[in-house]
Amino acid sequence: MKLYRPATLLCLALTLFSVACAGSPSTPAPVTTGGEQPAARPANAGPKKITVGIRGTAQVLSGKLNIGNSGLGVADMEVVVNAGLSLRDDQDQLHAALAQEVPTVENGLWKVNADGTMTTTWKVRPGAQWHDGTPVTSDDLLFTLKVVNDRELPVFRVPAYDSIDSWEAPDPQTITVKWKQPFINADALFSNNGQNSMAMPLPKHILEKPFNEDKAAFLQLPYWSVEFVGTGAFKVKEYVPDTHLIVTANDKYVLGRPKIDEIEAKFIPDANTIIANILGGQVDMTMDPRSLNADQALQIKDTWTTGGVAFSRSSAVLMYPQFLNPTPIAMTDVRFRRALMHAINRQEMNDAAPVQIGIAHTWVGPDWVEFKYTDPISAKYPFDLQRAAQLMQEVGYTKGSDGFYRDATGNRLSVEIRAPRTDINLKSSYAVQSYWQQAGIGSEVAEVPPQRTNDREYRSTFPGVELIRPNAAVDGFTSIKSDNIPTPASNWAGGNRQRYADPQLDAIIDRYLTTIPQGPRMEALKDAVRLTSDQLIYMGVIFDAPIRLIANRVKNVPAGIGWQSHEWDVVS
Repeated sequence: MKLYRPATLLCLALTLFSVACAGSPSTPAPVTTGGEQPAARPANAGPKKITVGIRGTAQVLSGKLNIGNSGLGVADMEVVVNAGLSLRDDQDQLHAALAQEVPTVENGLWKVNADGTMTTTWKVRPGAQWHDGTPVTSDDLLFTLKVVNDRELPVFRVPAYDSIDSWEAPDPQTITVKWKQPFINADALFSNNGQNSMAMPLPKHILEKPFNEDKAAFLQLPYWSVEFVGTGAFKVKEYVPDTHLIVTANDKYVLGRPKIDEIEAKFIPDANTIIANILGGQVDMTMDPRSLNADQALQIKDTWTTGGVAFSRSSAVLMYPQFLNPTPIAMTDVRFRRALMHAINRQEMNDAAPVQIGIAHTWVGPDWVEFKYTDPISAKYPFDLQRAAQLMQEVGYTKGSDGFYRDATGNRLSVEIRAPRTDINLKSSYAVQSYWQQAGIGSEVAEVPPQRTNDREYRSTFPGVELIRPNAAVDGFTSIKSDNIPTPASNWAGGNRQRYADPQLDAIIDRYLTTIPQGPRMEALKDAVRLTSDQLIYMGVIFDAPIRLIANRVKNVPAGIGWQSHEWDVVS
């Protein structure tokens, strides 16, 4: 049985495509299978515990309710307390969790028809339970699909749901989903992927009654935080927002009882306090890779003799320009956006970074396998103040006596950079602001206060640009669809952060999501990179190296996400 995603096998099965795929990905590390238990410890041995640090507070334990992935620790804690039918590892491969197998053509659970329609089937693993002991069944999955497809709760929806034709549950352990057309991530339905998750399983026995009685209050239920009941390796014991979260081992976890008995997550407001806790031995590791930046981590690397620094796949620091009613209105003019880019010395920013990865011409990192396809065709905007000035003049701006640009009515130009409070976001924002001001472009940085992190209206209506470091996901661009724009009509739900609408990009996204063979799919990705970089739908800054500090006593923790937290261990 192969646990990784079957791109190569699907190419052979799809008769409607004739282009062959590239080689299949390398086999991921094995995982514990259901029912296995760790070796018994001596009777006099105490419980195994670790303490992790998170900068700020994970306000919810659902990635879907964590707007823009801004709440630190949410994605990492969610994967610890909640398992989907499959789990995605830090190399982007799927492993069976609540399901017996990940659907593949090879095992017969992913069937592709000559007309492009598909069927995917999941069989729930025997013994799968919610934390309260209730069995996980296909009824939970049917209820989940009902919730996420409800137009009154658009926060759960993703464009992929439009590809689903129907679903059925022939028995309590089986669910079958029929697809109208090919969809490359069909095997990831009911899988954990943070804000990009497609229909993480929901407990029908807990949520069906409040869902039916009051949808308006559904997203404010304490279930999403202090009363969370999931299926993961650990379950919530104590949750005090702004202070700490304690989770304990789930003895009935379907992949086997965790080796660690208890994890305490401390919510710590600032980086210096996290560092002091690490050096003092009160914190064993940082949970969210954004809790500290690489500069801070490297500063204590030699001092912290009882631990080390782990780096995961690079992530781009991006500015999202506002396309719907922006201030200034010139933001919708690509010449203005190009002027803004030419005015930033990104090479200097990269050279000053503690870990130099490169300029972010797109969201695709230089250490990603797709980079070789996308880098040669991406538009690039080198530091060039003369070109920036020429473009600003074309748009209609002229410099006043104070050296700053003004519009035709004499009003001084100002571009707001809105940024959530993480070190890489703020450091990059203030650097960009400095370069713009040196070029005569007025700018101000607006830090997103923690209490507004998940305020969907506030996060959608930034006037100029929003600067964030999103997750490292090659298909992140697929959220920029015209029907995914946050508006009052959608209750501000939707992943199209730029609020950009373009039928041409919509068509490219549809082609990417429905093209299973890797060769043609890479062509769709290249078209997306070509269009988005030319039109500056993403305004890339630099690449960042996500880091995790891990004490030597903690074992089996990858630099990326905690998908296999049941395998984490500690040694004395």
